[in-house]
This record gives sequence, structure tokens and C-alpha cells, in this order.
Amino acid sequence: MPRIKMPVAFEAAGVTLLDPALYRVRIVSYKLKTSVAGNEYILWTLKVIDSPEDVGKTLWYRTPLVANALGFLVDLCVAIGATWEEDFDPDDLVGATFTALVDQEKDQNGVTRNNCKPLMT
Repeated sequence: MPRIKMPVAFEAAGVTLLDPALYRVRIVSYKLKTSVAGNEYILWTLKVIDSPEDVGKTLWYRTPLVANALGFLVDLCVAIGATWEEDFDPDDLVGATFTALVDQEKDQNGVTRNNCKPLMT
């Protein structure tokens, strides 16, 4: 059977593409997930807290929990001013704020998505 690519409207799915810029964001929640390859990662849900036209809009940031990619988690900790520890509780990061550089990139399916990167302060 042929694969059918279903069109998805980002606005209907609650996803808004933001203009490339720096945004202040707050970590509002997280989920521990497993990738298709079987690797664990944390998916952080972020909300924009500045930029009047974008306040409350949602972004996501993924931190893989594999040895060769722990830099993503270290970058997040540094961006919020937390001390990096090898043993930490993600609950401690909920509510923290940081500045994120947001731009767009195409995923493997050619869909344009927000790309979020914490900036170290």
C-alpha cells in the first residue's frame, strides 16, 4: 500500500512558526520519551514570555540522554544558570527562564519547524 502524506495545518495543531529572533522563554513542563532508535531524551515544553505578539506561544527543546549528546542538556543548564550535575531532577528546571535563539529548519519530511537553541549567559 502506498504511503500517504497527510497535510497538517500547524495553526490547527497549536504550532506557530516564530520569526527568527531571540526570545525569553520559560520551561513549563517536560516529558521523558524514547526515540525511534531506542534512545531516551527529554522533551521540554517552553512558553515565550516576552515579545508582545508572541507571549504564550509554545516551543519545544529536546535534550538527548546519550553520552555523545549530553551537551544539549549541559547547554540548557548553563543557559538557566543551573549547575550541571550528572545526577539531576528535571522537576528542578520547570519554571526556569532563559534566552533562546529561534529560527526555522526543515525536518526529514520537508516540514518547516521552529528550531530552538538556549543561549549561554
